[in-house]
Amino acid sequence: MLSILRQFIPQPASLIQKGVDERTFYNNISQYAADLAGFKVDSAGLVAAIEERIITPLRDAQELFNVHPYLTRLMSTVSPEEMNRDPLFLMNPELPNVPNIHTAKVAGSCDRSGTISNMKLTLEDGRVLSLGDTQLYSGTQEWPYAKMLPRARSIELVGPAGQAVRIKRTEVARIDRELNTESSEVVRGRVAAQGATEPAGLSAVLVYNNDDLRRPYRLIASSEHGTVVVQTSDLPDWWRVVIG
Repeated sequence: MLSILRQFIPQPASLIQKGVDERTFYNNISQYAADLAGFKVDSAGLVAAIEERIITPLRDAQELFNVHPYLTRLMSTVSPEEMNRDPLFLMNPELPNVPNIHTAKVAGSCDRSGTISNMKLTLEDGRVLSLGDTQLYSGTQEWPYAKMLPRARSIELVGPAGQAVRIKRTEVARIDRELNTESSEVVRGRVAAQGATEPAGLSAVLVYNNDDLRRPYRLIASSEHGTVVVQTSDLPDWWRVVIG
């Protein structure tokens, strides 16, 4: 839209000399009517440009949504050190549908100071995450909750056909290095053949402490494949006995 406005209603040079920036001008053109005195807008050309470059593409896009009932949305983040491979997107028609709506419930005790105590998040699969005590408004501070939980529930290699291959977290670094020099299909086939895949059953264990009933379900440790990966510093005696 801005490019169209620039073409049919260019910002007067007098306003540029006064230091009026482009955003301010176009957001409130009527305020500068005196500076536009004598300027005639090509109304027909403006309407035609909006129709051609904005309205028609939006109509065409809406028609695509109307005709095709599924839309795939991808979201990913890449660290700078991983920007050594170009992503390729392929369709795998054998994979099952994945819902785009997920529900979670959070509960806690609120007080007048804005603090929520004993906050627990219940996911739709029944898992309960203890978020502890928190301020209702955290501002720009780092999100402190569930820091000890795995960043991903599972890690999988997916090809253009067949089901996804779930890999063990302990094998992720090695497989990632192999993907730097070999094709994804070769690596995926070898992982499946070598048995580096992770079983679909329980792969992570979260340990909670209920010694203090005023703060129940306090997460103290996280275990993956039988190995403790993260734990708090203030461990209760019973857990110290467990880990030896």
